[in-house]
Amino acid sequence: MGWDDTPVAEIADNPVTAGNNVLKFTPNNYNAAPVISFTLAEGTNMADFASLDFKGYFAQGDVGWKDIYVYAFSTEPSGAFAQDTTTAIGSVNRASGASADWEDISIVITGDSAMTGTVYIAFGINCAATGDEGSTGATTIWYADDVELAK
Repeated sequence: MGWDDTPVAEIADNPVTAGNNVLKFTPNNYNAAPVISFTLAEGTNMADFASLDFKGYFAQGDVGWKDIYVYAFSTEPSGAFAQDTTTAIGSVNRASGASADWEDISIVITGDSAMTGTVYIAFGINCAATGDEGSTGATTIWYADDVELAK
């Protein structure tokens, strides 16, 4: 996770249909994101992939009308999410409020990265930990499932 260790990324029950484990993310600040490591097959690099795809469920809090950002690192990141433009590999605008159901998210990977081996991908929305458009003070929570690099 980016920035500090107070955000919570955990495996939790599916919020829509019980019985399937998914990634649940509760940020603690604007610059926190979950990080997933991918080990690329020998002879491939990040430039061989067209998109980062996942199913997203944006449950509550500051989740509406956001850009979803993707960053790639050759070593596990420890700095602020969404601030190192040299590692940005894509984004997409999610122009809606909280999710009604799982959403298919596909973020085109840009650039020509030669990263090989284990690659660390940080992805998510830049959001406040508490509060939303209605200033209700709801803790921000969003979920991801089926995260993959697609060719």
